Amino acid sequence: MSENLNSPPLIQPLSIGNVVNVTINLYRANLQLYLKVSLLAYLWLLVPVYGWAKFLVNSALISRLAFCELMSQTESIKDARRYIKPRTWSFLLAAILLSVLLLLTLIISFILTGLFLAMTRMEQVMASFDPIADEVFVRNNILSAIFFLIILLLILLVFLACLFAPTLWLYSRFFISEVPLASETNINLITTLCRSWKLTKGYFWKIQIIIIVSFFLFLPLEILLYLGVELINFTTSRLMADLISSYPLMDSILVEMFSWAITLLNAVILLPFFQVIKAVIYYNLRLRREGLGLRLRPSVPYVSTDIT
Repeated sequence: MSENLNSPPLIQPLSIGNVVNVTINLYRANLQLYLKVSLLAYLWLLVPVYGWAKFLVNSALISRLAFCELMSQTESIKDARRYIKPRTWSFLLAAILLSVLLLLTLIISFILTGLFLAMTRMEQVMASFDPIADEVFVRNNILSAIFFLIILLLILLVFLACLFAPTLWLYSRFFISEVPLASETNINLITTLCRSWKLTKGYFWKIQIIIIVSFFLFLPLEILLYLGVELINFTTSRLMADLISSYPLMDSILVEMFSWAITLLNAVILLPFFQVIKAVIYYNLRLRREGLGLRLRPSVPYVSTDIT
């Protein structure tokens, strides 16, 4: 683990941008360790049920290591595993409970939105936009067509918001739910969800912005990996054209192999980054709401940071 967390960028109050910067610093400083834990986590997914629990344990382990480092209480991976291991099944049960809550919220949103559309006869409203699709109308009334198109897009956005906003809001409230379970004492699968709910109150938009910024941060990598897959597939098909012509299934097998390999690589890289983000958000929210109560040991100096 790195020991450079007392550098100025990490002791200043953390804005939305600073959260991402601190996350990048932690991620880069401990990249090799985090990637090893992340790879192990995904390998555990091959084992049904228990392996899924171990995946969640290793994911939470990354958050705990990052959180301890933010607290200037660097912890060995062995000690961290010893602390988290007894809670293995709690991580799985908490994840199942959260998944059920999110699924129920999504289903209810779809039902209510469907009822609203049926009651308001939205199909008749949408039918009024049919003339816009006429090429002659668009050519003769370009400004009107653009105006109606904007209205149509706004209606579509409102519709999508009604479908997914409640689930997205609920997910944001439970975004850091596994971090308390990995870091606090006297906590279980229910109280860890309650802790996340309490700490993230009023931070929906900030959490969403952090997630969006992180997504765009990794977008170049996603594009590069996609182009890499396409390049490998093209090169393989050229170099092994004779073999593929003799065994047509070979092409499909090779494509699937490369696709799965790139997908695994992508997942292994992304998991630690987002687990560290959760640790940084959790750290700041606890400082903001609980102050000195964040200390894990009396000897740790208090550092005032905050999400602004």
